Amino acid sequence: MPLAEFSDRFPHAVRGLLRARQRQRLAHAYLFAGDSPEILEQFATAWLQVCACQTPTDSGDACDACTACRQVADGCYPGLVCVRPVSRSRMIVLAQIRPAPHDKQTALSQRLYPPDQSLIYRLNLSISPGTMRLALVQDADRMTPESENSFLKTLEEPLPRTVIVLTSTQPKLLLPTIRSRCQIVTLLCNRRTYDFPVECGLFPLLGRLRPGTGASVALDVSGRIRELFAQLRARAEERIGGLDDDRWNVVAAGNAELKKHLEEERKTRLEAEYVRLRTVLLDAVETWFQQLSALVAGIPVTELPHPEIIENAGVTADELTAIPWDQVEKCCRLVAELLRDLRSNVHEGLALQAFCLSVCEKAL
Repeated sequence: MPLAEFSDRFPHAVRGLLRARQRQRLAHAYLFAGDSPEILEQFATAWLQVCACQTPTDSGDACDACTACRQVADGCYPGLVCVRPVSRSRMIVLAQIRPAPHDKQTALSQRLYPPDQSLIYRLNLSISPGTMRLALVQDADRMTPESENSFLKTLEEPLPRTVIVLTSTQPKLLLPTIRSRCQIVTLLCNRRTYDFPVECGLFPLLGRLRPGTGASVALDVSGRIRELFAQLRARAEERIGGLDDDRWNVVAAGNAELKKHLEEERKTRLEAEYVRLRTVLLDAVETWFQQLSALVAGIPVTELPHPEIIENAGVTADELTAIPWDQVEKCCRLVAELLRDLRSNVHEGLALQAFCLSVCEKAL
């Protein structure tokens, strides 16, 4: 899509980028930071179209009709390499940034992330005249420390006709040296939506999860949230299945090694998608308790960032404001511990059950 379609929402960013394109003063690296991964991806794709377009408009925008524009939109532009979190822990691993060394310890990594598909390898390939080297690193804050250090070398010594775009909803997690080498473009919507958690029925469960309600409530709520997580896995399975290319199954017929590689890759993509969906629900859990603390501190429900989630929970503000402040503080600490435990691959069910029991325990 043309970048101008974002003019109403991000006028200064669009104007500045198109002016740079008109003057042929493109930076070699951009960091698009915002609060909506979907908007960041769409904006990044539109900007890469601008960089690659063969017949730009008078304003410098992409024509959205030439071969290069269509190829970028479809993800098949010859000079484009895309990197996103796909490991089971939803991280960007080192092998996605540079070719992994050829030794036994990295045999699995080499199958999942072929060396000729890594970012550095692809960016160093020769390009035909008129072609740009383009890279898109989505959720760049999910790079491992090793990935960041390797990626930093690419930013320090960019090749000619290269534009690298990073997107992140948590840019402060990136190395300062990476941020300093990028032109940072802020794309804040300043409004999150919780349609997906509402659709899953999460907030009525959180409305029951209050201090002093006891173990029976805690166990019931934790069990139901685990059922939601199971539904997320089914959603992830459905989405990943929809992305499968049946032609690979034909190619892999009779090739046990290739079949094994395809299955390993599919499992990795499935786990990454599940973790992504689960993170959306966990963010909603964190927001719920943050709003609870604001209510108890005396903020009127109408002035909360997301009063709609209180309404969706089926509880009144009076019920929530009756919770003692020290108990609310404890709940916020418990949420932080839950998120940390799940990121550390602690057993999901046990961590969730322990969290709910600790929130609902009755005071002695």
